[in-house]
Amino acid sequence: MIVTSINNTIQITLSVDFISETMQILNLIKGKYLTENQRNPDFFCYDLSDCFSQLQQLLTSDEPPPGCNGSPVSTTTVNPNPPKNQLPMVRMIEHLNTSLDELKEQNARLTRIITQQNEELRVLHEKHDEETRNMMTVLNEHEENYNSKGFTLAQMTLVFYYLFNELGITLTSR
Repeated sequence: MIVTSINNTIQITLSVDFISETMQILNLIKGKYLTENQRNPDFFCYDLSDCFSQLQQLLTSDEPPPGCNGSPVSTTTVNPNPPKNQLPMVRMIEHLNTSLDELKEQNARLTRIITQQNEELRVLHEKHDEETRNMMTVLNEHEENYNSKGFTLAQMTLVFYYLFNELGITLTSR
């Protein structure tokens, strides 16, 4: 393979052995692409079968590709400026980058909201715990007051039983 640079254009001259090796590699890549395309058809956005066919035709033909000066050996010219058909791809990449930036901003916003709500929940939890402790203290105080100043349920039952017995009222079922 011979590489020369003329006027901001790279010119590559290929030998016959290199072309046959390139054809084998191209066939392997094409086979792998076709099997993967059959297994995962939704994964590939573009159909590259025509691309592989055109590459095989370019490598096997004796005619130089368009834009190259005529020579019996296959010659390929590569222009460093992107072709016009790549512009939609560039636009798509730019669109995807802006979409990614928007998603990152939305993710940051949602993270801030979640953090704020977690903080509010923590404050409410602490407030609830404090109120629960206060209520338990009040209940314990009331329980102590009733136990020391009044009768228990068992004591009240016995009092009423003896009181009714003294009054002549019996609680037997007839």
